[in-house]
Amino acid sequence: PASSREAAGLPAPAWKPSQAGFASRKDCVRARGMRREWAPPRQLAKFERLNIYNLLARHLGRRVDLELLVLHVPKTGGTALKGALRERYGDSLAIGYLRQQDGIAGKRALIGHFTAKSVARVRAARRLTVLREPLDRAISEYFHFKTAPAPGNPHGDRVKAGQGFVDFLAHPDICRAYTGHYFARANMAHWLVIDHERLRRDWREVMSQLELPPRPRQAMQRAAAFSGYEEARARLLADACAMAQARDLFRADTAFYARWAA
Repeated sequence: PASSREAAGLPAPAWKPSQAGFASRKDCVRARGMRREWAPPRQLAKFERLNIYNLLARHLGRRVDLELLVLHVPKTGGTALKGALRERYGDSLAIGYLRQQDGIAGKRALIGHFTAKSVARVRAARRLTVLREPLDRAISEYFHFKTAPAPGNPHGDRVKAGQGFVDFLAHPDICRAYTGHYFARANMAHWLVIDHERLRRDWREVMSQLELPPRPRQAMQRAAAFSGYEEARARLLADACAMAQARDLFRADTAFYARWAA
């Protein structure tokens, strides 16, 4: 500790800039304090811990102002929305989960798979997210993991290894994705919430209200990579026992969705 070195009359150790890009020991200490304050739950994805916090830590002391901040919950139409944001903001759009990003200083918009708590101190004129009926979102995510590559994602690895549907739903990251993860302890009064079904149904109208260029409607089609999605989904919904378990597991997230997506 520094106090012990001072008491012994020893000089302070030389500062070596870390790979996170801190210019001084003081900045590093401030960033560590910020990480402790924003400490995510253990189930948070590794990319968020490594990237979002380091990204914001690099810009401590700078004013961070965004026109739009979008929290992208997987399987809620965020990919189509991201395309519209790219057309609207171009190079001024920051993607929150890319390792090679330069940061958000000088950017006008940010979208990514982060949590509401992790960006609570980012100044943004508007905060936007899209909510989908929780069980429907989980079903879509399950089939996404069965058909699409998900390197490094533990849920995707388990599904590809043969994990059953009910076991997949029972994981807290899935059945409480809203209340236990993305919006845990978040003040939703600060967020503009769009219902996924309305986004699919009234795409052009929603884009117009958000002052974003409309992209082709087929960008919002369900599970295009899985040709048998609708049939498989219907079989799952017809399983009364599985659906009873699922409704019980998703009780908290369903109430959250009903309250904020209305």
